[in-house]
Amino acid sequence: MQIKLISTSDVHGYLAPTDYSRRDHVAPFSLSRAATLIAQLTQQDDDQVWPIVIDNGDYVQGSPLTYFIARRHRALAPLYSQLANCNHVAAGVLGNHEFNYGLDYLDLCESSRHYPMLTANIHDDQQRTLFSQPYTILERAGVKVAILGLTTQFVSRWEQPKNIAGLHFEDVVECAKRWVPKLHELADVVVVAYHGGLERDPQTNAPTERLNGETRGSALLMDVPGIDAMIPGHPHRKLAVPINGVPVTQPGMKGANVGVITLDMNEQRQIIRREPNVLSVKETQPNAD
Repeated sequence: MQIKLISTSDVHGYLAPTDYSRRDHVAPFSLSRAATLIAQLTQQDDDQVWPIVIDNGDYVQGSPLTYFIARRHRALAPLYSQLANCNHVAAGVLGNHEFNYGLDYLDLCESSRHYPMLTANIHDDQQRTLFSQPYTILERAGVKVAILGLTTQFVSRWEQPKNIAGLHFEDVVECAKRWVPKLHELADVVVVAYHGGLERDPQTNAPTERLNGETRGSALLMDVPGIDAMIPGHPHRKLAVPINGVPVTQPGMKGANVGVITLDMNEQRQIIRREPNVLSVKETQPNAD
C-alpha cells in the first residue's frame, strides 16, 4: 500500500485566488487552486493508494474576507468547515490565529465540520467537544494510521485572555513524549500534525530563531522517537525534507502549495520508503465548487 499524506497549512482565509488589492486581481495561490490539486492527488483512493488530507491550522483568519465575515457577516462562518469538507479533509489542527475572534466564533466556524479537530496539547476546563480529541486513528486494508494534533503553546502568550478562557496549552514535546508511544501500540504509522515550525536548520541543526518555545518542531524530531512523518506549519515556509529519517513537509501559506508525504508499506505493514514533496498550485485552475 502507498499512503499519501496531503496537507494544507496557513491558508489564512485566502479562499479565492486574489489578495483583494483590486477587483480584477488574480493571484497564483488560494484554497480553490489547492482544491484542484488535491482532487488530482486523491483521484486514486483504494487499497493500493490511500490519500489522507490534513489541514494544519491558521485557516479562518488572516485575509480581508475573514475579517469581513467575522465582523460583518458571522452567519457565513460555517463556510470554512464546509469548504474543508469539500476537500475531504480527514483531520484538522488548530492554529494560533484560530482563537483571534474568540471561542464562540470558532465553534461557529467549525459547526459544519465532518472531520475531527485534533488538540492533544490543549486542555479545556469546560470540556468542550472541540478540544476533546487528541488524535485520530484511520484504518484501511488492515493498515492503521494515527494522527496526533499539536498547536504551538505560545497561543497563551499572544492571545487575549478572554478569547482562550479555560484553555491551557501544554509543551508540545512533553505532550508528544506521552502520546507517540501509546499510538504506536494502536497503529502502524504515527503522524504528527503540528501547528508550529522548525527552530533549527534541517541540514546543520543550527538555530534559525530564538529557542523560546514558540516553534519546537526540531525538538520533536530529536527528542520524541517513533514519529513516522511530521507536518509542521506556522512560519509560512516552504519545506520538503527528511530530518533524522522522518519526512517533513511544510506548504507555505495562502494555499500556494500542497504538501505530500508518500509512504510505501510492505505486506508486514512496515514503511519501506518515505518521500516528502511540496507541490505548487500556481498552474492549477481554481476549483469552481
